[in-house]
Amino acid sequence: MQGALYHSLDDLPQAYDGLMDAAGRANLYFGRPWFRNLIETTTDAGDELLLFGVADDDGRARALFIARRKPGNGFFGTRTVETFANFYTMLAGPIVRPDEERLVDTLGALIRTIREECPDGSILSLPSMDPDSPVFAALLTALSSEGFQTATEFGFGNWYEPTGGIGYAAYHDSLSSRTRNTIRRRTQKLEREHDVRYLLTDGSHDFDEALAAYRQIYDNSWKIPEAYPDFIEGFLNACAEIGALRLGILFVDDTPAAAQIWTVHNGEATIYKLAYDENFRNLSPGSVLTAKIMKDVLDRDRPREVDYGFGDDPYKKEWTRHRRERVTLRAFRTAKPAGALAAARFHVRRVAAQMRDRLIRRPT
Repeated sequence: MQGALYHSLDDLPQAYDGLMDAAGRANLYFGRPWFRNLIETTTDAGDELLLFGVADDDGRARALFIARRKPGNGFFGTRTVETFANFYTMLAGPIVRPDEERLVDTLGALIRTIREECPDGSILSLPSMDPDSPVFAALLTALSSEGFQTATEFGFGNWYEPTGGIGYAAYHDSLSSRTRNTIRRRTQKLEREHDVRYLLTDGSHDFDEALAAYRQIYDNSWKIPEAYPDFIEGFLNACAEIGALRLGILFVDDTPAAAQIWTVHNGEATIYKLAYDENFRNLSPGSVLTAKIMKDVLDRDRPREVDYGFGDDPYKKEWTRHRRERVTLRAFRTAKPAGALAAARFHVRRVAAQMRDRLIRRPT
């Protein structure tokens, strides 16, 4: 296998189109539309974009790692190669074909390419990884065989519900009586006392109205302004492009009150982002909107799973009953002084944190 370094998506040979198409069909966060928007809207000043590719001798693309290096950032800044990902990224890692059978060999060739093209790259950082995936296990093996010491850190909790293609009625019946009664009571109260209108678009109709409403709701919500103002609109367009977008708006007395961005892709429905206008807080418009979108998505799209996105917010337990974690994988090239020092500092910090946690939990 042959490895190479590229510096933009446009520089990639055509063979990588097939790789990204296959990976993107399996997961939204590995396709070209996702990365195109992420790179265009969230690249920081001074970022060096790095695309490490591995192809067979006949030119068939086998793996791609889209990464960056940031300037400065202390002693380790220019020595750290990190996945091009941030707080918008729900799942990340090297891009491989879903049917790749030689994962360890392929990822080993990818690690060698990174090492050869970035000889000063002593530290690798890969956030938002699924620790239960075959790619993660193979990557640990490949990194170890290529002389890297690895460690993992907690990233974020992710609540989800296996739905297996059932409709909303069956899902609703499976919820606790408390949750069912809460949904019914809040919906009836809102619709009895106010004029309620519900809009759900996949981008093919009413998109401009829904986007304007989303912006108004977000501006009037508790949320801080977007760190990258152009990302969300680009994300919505990227999802609409591949048929994955479900943007829902709840209007109360003709005023946008709550908004949710969902995606439906390869059998997985994801509640990606939500907000409500603080002026409607006492009416629980978010819960009412969740129920309405859940019904549409389960009845029309029949996904195998509903994913509640980032974080362990308590309200998510009302709708989903399973939890998994995403992690950050750190890899240190300990043959290099910078890598060895970074590994030592990482483990000292971890031990100190564990001791602090034990002291906090110790009964008095």
